[in-house]
Amino acid sequence: MTSPQPQDTTNLWHTLLTASTVVSKEEPALASFIHQAISSWPSYSEALSNLIIKNLNPSKSSQVSLEDLVKEALKGDPNIASQSLFDLQAIQERDPACKSPVEAFLFYRGFKALQCYRVAHYFWSSQRHTLARYLQSVSVESFSMDIHPGARIAQGIFIDHGTGIVIGETAIIEKNVSILHNVTLGGTGKTSGARHPTIREGVMLGAGCKILGNITVGKNSKVAAGSIVLQDVPDNTTAVGIPARIVERDKSEVPAYEMKQEI
Repeated sequence: MTSPQPQDTTNLWHTLLTASTVVSKEEPALASFIHQAISSWPSYSEALSNLIIKNLNPSKSSQVSLEDLVKEALKGDPNIASQSLFDLQAIQERDPACKSPVEAFLFYRGFKALQCYRVAHYFWSSQRHTLARYLQSVSVESFSMDIHPGARIAQGIFIDHGTGIVIGETAIIEKNVSILHNVTLGGTGKTSGARHPTIREGVMLGAGCKILGNITVGKNSKVAAGSIVLQDVPDNTTAVGIPARIVERDKSEVPAYEMKQEI
């Protein structure tokens, strides 16, 4: 199976605006909230900036101008907004519980935490490590997800539910990956350098799985819920168990899109 191609990002912003109008009419009690969060902004980048600022916990940030920092990051790296749109699309394509892009944008914890990571990663990549770690700590308090700003995460990522996710500093996640709650991409030992997993395109990581060390989960593979992976997983296979063993499967599927939990 070939991974679906993402829509043009301009169309996705227009889709979100249209959906916000529909939802506001269906639920007038939320009309003002939705207008302030989405339709009052002239661009997706500005709406995204507002979303990130509003969702970071103020208890740690009252003495820091989050607004200036977030705007600086989105201006300095326009890819943050475009990657975010692909993340938004991923939710709509892969989660049958998502009835509208408005729901995904405003209410999905995994989506919002991922966008906060993208801002923190901008500062990490700019060698402003202490500031990046500060933003990470604020995000952890807000979302109960710990994504190190040094991790490298591509676009089209669907983080379902999100609570309890831990992603280490040297982890790499390629595009079009789906991750469920309580997943850990962790390191082993005290060595420096690459010590966290690489997750290739098209992978699905089941709820509660742990992938530990500088290992690779191959393209279009699946890690079953609750599994502990301590060695490389070949392309187009399933890893299941503690410790995980490799099971062959239908190579025509892309687990990140299929979202099938069974082995």
